[in-house]
Amino acid sequence: MTPHPLVLDVVESDTSSIVDLLIPGLPAVVLWEVEPGSLREAAHQFIKTNDRFPLALQLVADRGLSVRERMLLAEFPVAVLLKQPEQLPKIRPLIEGHFASAAQPVD
Repeated sequence: MTPHPLVLDVVESDTSSIVDLLIPGLPAVVLWEVEPGSLREAAHQFIKTNDRFPLALQLVADRGLSVRERMLLAEFPVAVLLKQPEQLPKIRPLIEGHFASAAQPVD
């Protein structure tokens, strides 16, 4: 999903160690799994990650959130809310655009 020649490293992490895996100043994609019971902690992580890594594109995999909880996510730095894995190909233009400036030479 990234422009040539970029290839993403896919790394599994818990929320506490995500900051150790991201590189400041480089674009990244973070896919969070959020359940109703973890929404509060996830919201703190969205803000913390955005503050430390503003070039990280944050996506959320909905694990049973209510309509109200999904609406709350609009207040946080989350680019996309995914309900099904089949939705991933539809966000390809978003991913490509996010990395385009990093892969293209600047004149």
